Amino acid sequence: MELVKDWTSTLNSLLVFASIFAAVLTAFIIDSGKLLEQNPADTIVDVMIFQTNNLANGTYKPYVPQPFEPTSSSISILCLFFASLILSLVAALTSVIALQWVSDYESAIT
Repeated sequence: MELVKDWTSTLNSLLVFASIFAAVLTAFIIDSGKLLEQNPADTIVDVMIFQTNNLANGTYKPYVPQPFEPTSSSISILCLFFASLILSLVAALTSVIALQWVSDYESAIT
């Protein structure tokens, strides 16, 4: 019976840790999601350059803004964050399944 109590306490601790880790990681993912969006200030600069060219009666060569592309490091960081979140949720699910098995095992031996 002592072994079952140890299993239960260990699995409960793992479940709490995985839950807190997933919650903190979700906050990081939400904040890091901004790295995949274009900066609004860059869009304003593009519009201002376009308007300046129009006011100059086309004496400047046509302005073609560069398409936005997130950096490879920001994509890598977000992929690692999502992989960590998935692994944390898998650990929590495994802990819940193991807790159910321990409960069934405890009822079978008593």
